[in-house]
Amino acid sequence: MLPDAMIKNLESQQYLFVGKHKHAAVKTCQYTKSSMAGGHACYKHAFYGIQSHQCIQSTANVICMNSCTFCWRAYPEEVGAPDTKKLQIGQWDDPVTLVDGFIAAHRKLLTGMGGHPRVDRKMWEESKNPKHVALSVLGEPVTYPKLSELLREFHTRGISTFLVTAGTVPVAIENMIKGEILPTQFYLSMGGYDEDSYNQFMRAKFPDGWKRYNRSIELTSQMKTRRVVRTTLMKNLNMIHPAKWAELILKTGVEY
Repeated sequence: MLPDAMIKNLESQQYLFVGKHKHAAVKTCQYTKSSMAGGHACYKHAFYGIQSHQCIQSTANVICMNSCTFCWRAYPEEVGAPDTKKLQIGQWDDPVTLVDGFIAAHRKLLTGMGGHPRVDRKMWEESKNPKHVALSVLGEPVTYPKLSELLREFHTRGISTFLVTAGTVPVAIENMIKGEILPTQFYLSMGGYDEDSYNQFMRAKFPDGWKRYNRSIELTSQMKTRRVVRTTLMKNLNMIHPAKWAELILKTGVEY
């Protein structure tokens, strides 16, 4: 799915690919390491009691459907968005392979922490048995065609799931709802308050990106799970028009 040069570039950034077809990857979060060494844990610990050292940061599909101006993950121009009508046809690893791979990659990436002088040894041992996964680190994880089965596999193993989407592929969200297996918490990213700002800052790779995004908002309002709108606000750019932000957020059905 990715050019070889892009795979090497991501691997040099310590992304560890999982499975045979290299559409899924894991990367250790800074809070995973810092929490084990007596430093800060992430907001998930403060808000939900999730232990950072037992959290896997991953994605089920590294390909992204947007080129957001605020994203630090640089994709080459040749990595465009695949035809969403053909997403089911590609070569994909099965959910069991991915979950096994995510856990193995998480352990491998934390191996060296066992020798860190400030790391709590008990926490390092606990880190080998993750209890949570964030499907958000890169790309658009909702486009993995067996997402419901993947979520079920995590939940069966006692691993909670947080899933993040930029909302450019609403059919994938619709399929997840039909599968009746939803993440523990669902995030919809929001970087624009109307069509013009959406096109300027989120830059979907589809000409009808704004239409797709609004369909994702509608689907978010229908989801029977915990939902979050994750906004990216940039001073002097999109940190304006609060009434427009409020109008868009209210359509998601997320309560504040």
